[in-house]
Amino acid sequence: MGRFFSESQYIAFESPSQYEQENKVLNIGYENDPVFRALYGNKSTWTTFGIHDTPHESSTDNIVNFNDYYSTDLWNLLPFSILNAPSWISHVPSMYDEDLTQIMNSEFYPLTNRDSTVIVANLSDTIRGKVWVKDINRGALPHSGPTFIIGSDYDDLIQER
Repeated sequence: MGRFFSESQYIAFESPSQYEQENKVLNIGYENDPVFRALYGNKSTWTTFGIHDTPHESSTDNIVNFNDYYSTDLWNLLPFSILNAPSWISHVPSMYDEDLTQIMNSEFYPLTNRDSTVIVANLSDTIRGKVWVKDINRGALPHSGPTFIIGSDYDDLIQER
């Protein structure tokens, strides 16, 4: 099915834990989804309430939902955690379906792997023409390697590094 899904037999969305036994489950979540990142592995620790972005063999770790909240400095006012209510916009199930379809239909998809940084434009009509979609790397470990920015079906402003 592609490079994200090559070895997994099952796919879990928005899963707060990573199941690594025999590499049978691929856990897909946004880097900026507080529920996806609620647990450290399968445990709750103090890092549950802050930044923890350790790559896991069974999960995507660098897909970013570039939405209105993520794009503004309001993101920096509250700590990234499951307690940060505005960040829950990245936990909307329908977005996962739409964004994964957008990623897989992209001409860049064959160049990606499970840990590629993929930024998906999800800005509202109100700010789409005013805000550049780019790798701003909020609330995560520094991104490394190539970054893929996937625009929407609208006139997104896409900015390279």
